[in-house]
Amino acid sequence: MTQSDRTSAFQRNARLEALLKNLNTSIAGTTMPGGDTPSLAPLFILGTPRSGTTYCMQWLAASGAFSYPSNFIARFWRSPFIGAMTQQMLTDPDFDFRGEFSDVSYHGPEQNSELGKTRGLLAPNEFWYFWRAIFPDDKDIGIDLTRATVAQFEEFSKKLRELSSVRARPVATKGMIINHQLDSFAANMPEAVFLNLDRDPAHAAWSLLRARERMHGDENTWYSFRTPNHEALKAFPAPEQVMGQIETIRSDLHKQLNALPKTRWLTLDYAELCGDPNGSFEKLRALYAKNGLTLEGANTLPPTNLSVPAIPEDVAMAFKDYQRR
Repeated sequence: MTQSDRTSAFQRNARLEALLKNLNTSIAGTTMPGGDTPSLAPLFILGTPRSGTTYCMQWLAASGAFSYPSNFIARFWRSPFIGAMTQQMLTDPDFDFRGEFSDVSYHGPEQNSELGKTRGLLAPNEFWYFWRAIFPDDKDIGIDLTRATVAQFEEFSKKLRELSSVRARPVATKGMIINHQLDSFAANMPEAVFLNLDRDPAHAAWSLLRARERMHGDENTWYSFRTPNHEALKAFPAPEQVMGQIETIRSDLHKQLNALPKTRWLTLDYAELCGDPNGSFEKLRALYAKNGLTLEGANTLPPTNLSVPAIPEDVAMAFKDYQRR
């Protein structure tokens, strides 16, 4: 996907991109003083597009149990711990020496987003620049772990440990970039645990179809990372494409997760998370307990009634047509 594929509302800011490139070139290679830091079992959020992974990250951020890449920290993708320490200095009232930062507005992370993009300095960021800065880049699937080296995995793990150490909390971040490479990633990141967010496939597919139109102005233009069967799916009408995309990811994740020990992953249904965030958090707490770790935070979000989308009859029939194939 290129810039020209996006509608005007989703075009990148070229001047900002240039500034951030210079910033990250300057800080690249900087490491946290004091030696290595222990792993606190980083959590990677998996799932299909439009399955609620952004809401899930907002839920985790609000709990206080995790370090996470905020919109601010994500701008320091070559050395995230620098962003984390700077953010702490700017937003923690304990560091506001004699009102020097009294004009900095801090209200905590907001609970809103548009196609995965959140608003607010402390809101969770997708953090894809961080992944692509370390692992071999692939324009279709995001990164290509078949070409990744041991040194790259070690760098990735070290930078997450540094980020984690700033607040002494495990890192939580989106991981859909590895949906189809989970087995390789899990083998090379034995400290990692995974939260798979599932959603009714028809509801996810309908949301994905509308996201294509919103992002590209055309429901036939692919949205999100490509699946291994991308070329075959392109032969179908758009509604069947998105259902195929959703079903392919769900099937692939199910197969790969079930090959891992139960101590390393948890699946939550999106409707379950929205309706019972307290119970969902306790399931996550239990997963960490299986790994000998205690989550210090707690759910802070109220239950919400998940609205069920009204899917046009012809689109619903197209979804069923794909599922019957």
